[in-house]
Amino acid sequence: MALVRKTLICAVLFSVALAAGCSWVGETAGRAKAGVENAISDTQSGYHKGYAQGKR
Repeated sequence: MALVRKTLICAVLFSVALAAGCSWVGETAGRAKAGVENAISDTQSGYHKGYAQGKR
């Protein structure tokens, strides 16, 4: 009985730790995606600005 209880407690703690890790990975991936989107937006803005200046 004690072994089952310890195993269950370890499984629950492992699940909680894993869930916290998944949250961290999700946040990191979200930040990376936002950074890439910002870089793409900046590049597009720079292109359009340079193109408009070149046409003048």
